[in-house]
Amino acid sequence: MKKFTLFLLVICISAMAMAQTKFAKAPLKSMPAQAIKNQILPVQSVNPITNSKAVQEDILGSTIYDMQTNGAIQNRMYVYPDGTMAGTWIRGTDVGSQRGTGYNYNDGTSWGDPPTTRIETRRAGWPSYSPWGTNGEMVVTHDDILGLIVCKRPTRATGAWTQSILAGPTGAVDISWPRMITNGPTNNYVHVIATTYSGYMGLDDSYALLYYRSLDGGTTWDKRNIILPGMDSTIYGGFNGDEYAWGTPFGDTIYFAVSGPWIDTFIMKSIDNGETWTKTTVLSNANKKLPASVTYVAPFRNSDGAVAVEMDHNGVIHLAFGIGGGSMTAGTRYITINQNGLVYWNTTMPMIQDSLDLDVLEANGQLLGYVSDGPNPGDTIVGAPSYRVGLSSFPQISIDEWNNLYFIWAAVTPGNPSPDPFNYRHIWGRGQVPR
Repeated sequence: MKKFTLFLLVICISAMAMAQTKFAKAPLKSMPAQAIKNQILPVQSVNPITNSKAVQEDILGSTIYDMQTNGAIQNRMYVYPDGTMAGTWIRGTDVGSQRGTGYNYNDGTSWGDPPTTRIETRRAGWPSYSPWGTNGEMVVTHDDILGLIVCKRPTRATGAWTQSILAGPTGAVDISWPRMITNGPTNNYVHVIATTYSGYMGLDDSYALLYYRSLDGGTTWDKRNIILPGMDSTIYGGFNGDEYAWGTPFGDTIYFAVSGPWIDTFIMKSIDNGETWTKTTVLSNANKKLPASVTYVAPFRNSDGAVAVEMDHNGVIHLAFGIGGGSMTAGTRYITINQNGLVYWNTTMPMIQDSLDLDVLEANGQLLGYVSDGPNPGDTIVGAPSYRVGLSSFPQISIDEWNNLYFIWAAVTPGNPSPDPFNYRHIWGRGQVPR
């Protein structure tokens, strides 16, 4: 822990020094707003830059499937109290049928050999990992047709996975892009959010975001296909895949964040294990529910959909998301990528101003990170692959037992572009001690 904290402190100092330079700009790009499940990005050339040795780096496995998320990152790794760890990712050895979950386990000393197969028997994607039972583990992914694939086994790192299907509602069975957490005395309460892969219950601009709950480890589901209060078609036109993320449960308190270019940014929280919910709006979006007569919307700034959320030991919820935006032309909605800035917010703050001006965010203590031009000639943004997000995005938040906050994100970095030419993304971090 001391080494990790020191590393982040060094990065934090670097980030503060970076604040004295100007905000970088890159050519903005537009792409269709709706996410699709079979996007294939071109295989990128190998990064020739020497890896940093400031932190330990281990290889869990490999993949050629580069689109690990459309926005927010799932809970794909878990550190157990005894120091063991499990990690998952979308593993693909081709661009089609062999896609599934890659799994590896650290026994407290080292990681195992990279896997040679996926854990599912069917093509799958977007794994979400959590502990299950007294000593087991669970992974939920989406199938291309049937709904969600629930894989579990009673002893982690060993034994066969059992597999079952959690289907969506009639007419929208193919629910996708799941997020799953477990809680309870034996991690036997399972909570899942996922989107339909078609319009449902009037949420036809994109998809519906549904809630599921099991109180017996995924054997039965007492809550299915639930559109939570404040998330229906009277308020929103629809939700997109991967624009939502769970935070770590605290007893019966569970919560998740939702954020995207065409919706509000908000937090849903339950203090009674999913029976009732309250909604806290963080950033309001005037374009979240447009009349059918609207066919043009001028470009606007908003979240890019890559959101992370965690609650500290004092009950304060912390949120981070990248900046994106959208527009509409001839009735077709688009998202804007390559916007600059990573936003921070917590539940002690007022709502974020919808301009998302970087200077205003910085003045209010809400600019967590951004990309700046480097000090040398040529240290500018050449280009960035279309990962549907901003220049600074894919945030993750961790909170340790002393209530220290750690933020990690990926950002396009000026200088030393690839042959494509694209600027490489690097991992950046920042730490914050409790006040």
